[in-house]
Amino acid sequence: MEKKKKKKKLMEKTSSSLEEYINLSEHIINREKVTIHQLSSVFHEKQPRITVDSTGKITEIRVSTSLIKKLLYKGNSISACPYYIYHLYLLRDIEEPVTESMLRGLYFETMTIGSSANNEGTYDLPRDKRSGEKLTPHIRIDDAVDRFHRMNEKYRIIIDKKYVQYHAERIWIDKYKRFSDLTIIIQGDIDFLSPVKYESINFPVAIFDLKLTADRDNCYPPFCWGCPKEMDLTQAIMYSNLTGLPFFYYVFDYRKFNPDHMLLPVKTIITHPQDKEAIQRNLDLDQSIRHTVATIQYWETNGWQQESDKDVCKQCPIQCDKWKKIKEI
Repeated sequence: MEKKKKKKKLMEKTSSSLEEYINLSEHIINREKVTIHQLSSVFHEKQPRITVDSTGKITEIRVSTSLIKKLLYKGNSISACPYYIYHLYLLRDIEEPVTESMLRGLYFETMTIGSSANNEGTYDLPRDKRSGEKLTPHIRIDDAVDRFHRMNEKYRIIIDKKYVQYHAERIWIDKYKRFSDLTIIIQGDIDFLSPVKYESINFPVAIFDLKLTADRDNCYPPFCWGCPKEMDLTQAIMYSNLTGLPFFYYVFDYRKFNPDHMLLPVKTIITHPQDKEAIQRNLDLDQSIRHTVATIQYWETNGWQQESDKDVCKQCPIQCDKWKKIKEI
């Protein structure tokens, strides 16, 4: 009974500190105002990431980590079709096909924190067509859900629906002033905010990005959780930069043998302001934003011309002329 009372007091105290933070969530980072606000219906609808004037010229662009990662991996360029990026990541008038892996991730988010970005969560996964029973991956993911709830107590993590799925954004200014005719906004959707106690770390509030993976020891990009040094940390650096908060990846796997989890704190200038690696990561983020914006401007000038690639085009949901030719072959 005494243990339950202590736990209740801890939760009430933590909730109060979170309330104080959220109520004061408009603050200044690097002399720029940052706003954090809970996702509402306006963000559940996938709004375009670009604004155009009467001539059709882009005047504002919202840069997300998902957009950056379609063009770069760890600062290196990735081949991408301008027409694809324009519709799926800028206009957002065409939905990206939901893969089996994505569906499992949505299910995991729904069952752990009760929601997913853009309200795309799911409360079930495909079952056996004959018996209606859960398939093996479904059973293992449910085990990962149970593991998640057990681990939260260990790290003093508290899931409060008021602090799940937050949207953060701010205007980004290029110090080289290359985009004077364009308003650039960096943005991100945060899975949840919570206190955390991990080894020597004890933060009253931090950002968490929840991940489900088939194998936490995987070392192949893009989700090489088993080799953290090889990871692309764009999301972590962007989100920490946006909010002024520490960042953690909270990773759970559902492999057959020895399934477990990983809590990965990421070094950023928010937690390590004098650290050379953290400073460089922030400079790399700025360069990635510049590259992304410059690429979009170049594509806009050239009319978003399609670039065909047999393997990529086969999976593309946009049925353009080049897609049709590849299908015919």
